[in-house]
Amino acid sequence: MEAGETVAIIGTYEKALLGFSISGGKDQEISIRLKFTNQGHIGHVLTVASHSPFVASGGEDETIRLLDIRKGIEHGTLVHHEGSLNKLVFHESASTLFLMCASVDGTISIWKCSQFDCLHALTGHKGEVSGLDVHPSGRFMLSVGVDKTLRTWNLMTGRQAFIKRLGRPSSSVKFSPDGSLFFLAFASSIEIYETASISVKYTISNTESPVTCLIWWENDRLITGHQDGTLTMYSLDSEETEVKLVASSGSTHKNRVKCMSQTVRNGKSILLSASSDSLLVLWDVKRSKFQELTTAKVPGRPICMTVC
Repeated sequence: MEAGETVAIIGTYEKALLGFSISGGKDQEISIRLKFTNQGHIGHVLTVASHSPFVASGGEDETIRLLDIRKGIEHGTLVHHEGSLNKLVFHESASTLFLMCASVDGTISIWKCSQFDCLHALTGHKGEVSGLDVHPSGRFMLSVGVDKTLRTWNLMTGRQAFIKRLGRPSSSVKFSPDGSLFFLAFASSIEIYETASISVKYTISNTESPVTCLIWWENDRLITGHQDGTLTMYSLDSEETEVKLVASSGSTHKNRVKCMSQTVRNGKSILLSASSDSLLVLWDVKRSKFQELTTAKVPGRPICMTVC
């Protein structure tokens, strides 16, 4: 990885990690090219996360594979879980880097990245852990699972702190950049909660096409990817309880949007989306529209994505 380079990493159904180099930005034309392919996994790659210099990937083969993206080499493999890996999240706290992993086996592992020692194996969920995220403060973590619960974990003690029964399973959870809100994704709706009270403030439902993925865009906006290949931006008004639809993309994607990520190039914020038709699209996101910047063909079917 060269100085100043941005790399998008995509995990695929074909067991591969694909690295795309992004250049340009602001006053320069954005361009993208395939940089590398890694075939280390022996099953679908279901989750990928990054924190320079590391890229971590996991999936059906029950292992976490580590790449050193700066050196362009494999760093090693972590084995702990007895089931597919659904979500990986890096978090840096007090200059120490940690890696969290949610698994189908019902547990969450926490790794200290200096030596990649497993510090904790958190138990509590009754069945598959679908998603997790760490609060920006690093003091606590949320997780969701097929047991229809939202669980809060105290990361200072490594213990479960709170359980909220949801009545239905959630597939993912994610804090807003400032940590004041978080969303839960359900089969037919999205609920946005206030972190302080763990109470629902906004709800998104009855979309024209089912939501297949979503991402925070600033603290007051969400972008959703849909079954029909479109993207939608919603604005969250702090003074209201309504969510406003403020922008929709065209039909650049011809099939479902599987994953999204974001990056900044030379001061320019860029949204990346990848779809089941093997297309990666880079967007300039305005306050009320999506402007396509460039596209790249993905040699495989995307599942997950991160940018480093």
